[in-house]
Amino acid sequence: MSTSHEVAGLHGVDLNLLLAFDALAEARNVTRAAERAGVTQSAMSHTLAKLRRTFDDPLLVRGARGMDLTPRAEAMRVPVRAALVALRRALDGPSFEPEKSERTFRISGPGLFVALFGSELRLRTSAEAPRVAFVFSPPSDADAAALETGDLDLRVVADVPDVDVGVSPASHLRRRGLLREGFRTFVGRAGPLGERRRLSRKAFLEASHVLVSPRGGGPGLVDRQLGDDRRRVAMRVSGFAEALEVVARTDLVLTGPASLRILAEARGDVRHFAPPVEVPTHAIGMVWHPRDEADPGHRWLRERLVECIG
Repeated sequence: MSTSHEVAGLHGVDLNLLLAFDALAEARNVTRAAERAGVTQSAMSHTLAKLRRTFDDPLLVRGARGMDLTPRAEAMRVPVRAALVALRRALDGPSFEPEKSERTFRISGPGLFVALFGSELRLRTSAEAPRVAFVFSPPSDADAAALETGDLDLRVVADVPDVDVGVSPASHLRRRGLLREGFRTFVGRAGPLGERRRLSRKAFLEASHVLVSPRGGGPGLVDRQLGDDRRRVAMRVSGFAEALEVVARTDLVLTGPASLRILAEARGDVRHFAPPVEVPTHAIGMVWHPRDEADPGHRWLRERLVECIG
């Protein structure tokens, strides 16, 4: 709980200074920060000097590739952005009217999730909220900080328990399972395995495979399930949509999430089977910051995502 002493400590800090700090911490460049804040470069330089005096720290220093944040500035960056986001939302008020809103929701998630459910989200909301926008981005190591700062509204991630809303045991974040599914094996209809009704383990091991590996290395889930057996991975790609295109045009085999069959069946040139290897099911879920729990717009977004998948 905040004390009167803690609040009194804020009296000497100009909110405009914090806005300028946020712009500088994001841009790491005085000129770009000035453009973002809508002021002149000279004005931003004077503000940076005032920030340095206020916090008794240089905050930004020259580095090998431009300006770097000092440890003090790095420690301030996320809390300041989060506080500014919370303040902006408080001033905006608690209401959310989908038909009038021009809000932009930012969602981080795997490419396959976007390919399967991004269009469904738009179709379900276009009449109700015609001016609401959705920005999807691939998963990133920066997502956790972006949730804290409010730069990201939702993360769609794997291995979220498919249970009701609750607090993640690993952090303070909220989470809800969206989907639990198994795996299917996909082959091109024109390829040597395209006419089969099922795929034996022997044929599976003799075939060449395409592996989805966003980071470009390491074994896949299937490889860990094969035990002493080995499959030949002839190609690695970063996403399942690309892998499906490869399968359709080559003799390679892909084992991926069962929901990928939606794209495969829409194409017509890819078949799918139950994999001849026992692969455990996996869960997909959404994670968000507690401050957004009761936000009407954020709650609307979560409800629409659940509807898309249900």
